[in-house]
Amino acid sequence: FALNEPYYGNSASVKLLTPTQDSRDIITAATKCLDAIWRDGHRYQKAGVMLGDFYSQGVAQLNLFDDNAPRKNSEKLMEVLDHLNAKDG
Repeated sequence: FALNEPYYGNSASVKLLTPTQDSRDIITAATKCLDAIWRDGHRYQKAGVMLGDFYSQGVAQLNLFDDNAPRKNSEKLMEVLDHLNAKDG
């Protein structure tokens, strides 16, 4: 950190409505948090994402009337992305 530059520190959090393994949902939540705390005029040094409240796949109780159902074909897409990441990084 440069001592002669303005310092700004902040954090944000979001609770997902339903458990997800879909990277798109996690990235969307992280982007919303960043948008909420971003301040122009600062050179940012570091950022991080912390995840919590993990559930085993298929164990979480979903609301029958919930509009936030898991995305269709999400599991297959995430398997492809995991394979590509393992292969090519």
